[in-house]
Amino acid sequence: MIKKKQGKYLKLLLIIFLFLLLDSKVVSAESVAYPKLKSEAAVLMDAKTGQVLYKKNMDKKEYPASITKIMTGLIALEQGHLNDTLTMSDNAVFSIERDSSNIALDVGEKITLEQALYGMAIASANDAANGIAEFIAGDLETFAQLMNKRAKELGAFSTNFTNANGLPNLNNYTTAYDMALIMRQAIKMSKFREIFTEDRYEMSPTNKQKDIRYFNNRNDFLNGKYEYDGIIASKIGWTPEAQHTLVTAAKKGDRELIVVVMKSQNSDDKYEDTMKLFDYGFDYLTKNSLNEFPSKDDIRNTNNITIYNRLLHNDLLCKETFLNSCCIDFYNFENGQQNCLVKNIFLRNCQIFHLSVSDCLHLRYIIG
Repeated sequence: MIKKKQGKYLKLLLIIFLFLLLDSKVVSAESVAYPKLKSEAAVLMDAKTGQVLYKKNMDKKEYPASITKIMTGLIALEQGHLNDTLTMSDNAVFSIERDSSNIALDVGEKITLEQALYGMAIASANDAANGIAEFIAGDLETFAQLMNKRAKELGAFSTNFTNANGLPNLNNYTTAYDMALIMRQAIKMSKFREIFTEDRYEMSPTNKQKDIRYFNNRNDFLNGKYEYDGIIASKIGWTPEAQHTLVTAAKKGDRELIVVVMKSQNSDDKYEDTMKLFDYGFDYLTKNSLNEFPSKDDIRNTNNITIYNRLLHNDLLCKETFLNSCCIDFYNFENGQQNCLVKNIFLRNCQIFHLSVSDCLHLRYIIG
């Protein structure tokens, strides 16, 4: 037992020593205007690598509200076809609260999956989300199970969905980090980007509605109230329990970033916080400071992993975080608690360190 403890402490001392080595290739964090946000939780993620560039309570469980519909849209596009026809059931229409967002779909109304997706994305229609869920999975409960399965596949382990629309439920929760992972997968599909950037949509007459229905987006990034160049997908949410939530992806040059903000107290805060993080990511965290991570094959063929060039906040030497660029499962210490030797280490400025694969039982990289 004494030898085990000594070995553990030696590893920790070695890591701390290596933390003190500065990489001259990376801009000092002192030169970076580190964002101060009003939102309770937030994350800035590089869409290509999955690297977390900024975090604020990113692992705190929050109610998602309508950003839930990002997952609904993701699954619909993965498993359905745009010209598929879905028929609205009594449960899909009347299981939502009357004053919640909807596009007045009627029982027995037939619409295409594409129409439902536009209604859900632009008008945040809960009835359309329900219709999609029933079409894909047969019923709302089974679709929620499908959402949770897909979330786990993407590494969103702190998320639990109970419905397709995000209406309040004590067991419907997620984190800023998990939503970034889900958005990261969704924006790989061009149709998702197209649907989740539209500011308006005209829905053709159906078997139950003779008139054209017009939808206008209340997302101020998409309707012109807030202008930010390069947005490729965005979804807002709000309920009294969740407050304001927003997930947005943007592209400049060959860089794509994802910002998630949750529990903003007012509508403007979520947009302003999002723009601060995009500016931070695009303007300060240059491509040269965000090097590529090893491939899965590289990991299989090496006994040591080098993780380097991490430009991070410098106010503390150590700050609680997960090494979010790579998803490292926890190492079991002799006390039985699940922890990883480096789980709670936050690098100062830009450091170089080596992590033995044997230090963790499992090592997974979330790589697109």
